[in-house]
Amino acid sequence: MPKRVMHELVRKCLLISRLCNKQIMDSALHLAKLMDDKSLLKKVQLLSGLALSNIVDDADDQNSSLTS
Repeated sequence: MPKRVMHELVRKCLLISRLCNKQIMDSALHLAKLMDDKSLLKKVQLLSGLALSNIVDDADDQNSSLTS
């Protein structure tokens, strides 16, 4: 598959994963690994870490509002 198409798939996964969908973020990570693009992989891993921390922060906020 052409790299241009793979880059577009990663981009679309990242756009969709903004909704905090871990499976789609994992797909973006997997595609970046398949492309063997170290720079892209590093960027996707960074975004994945940020997205996961947002999920944890949101869960903590919801738990604290339930106990208040």
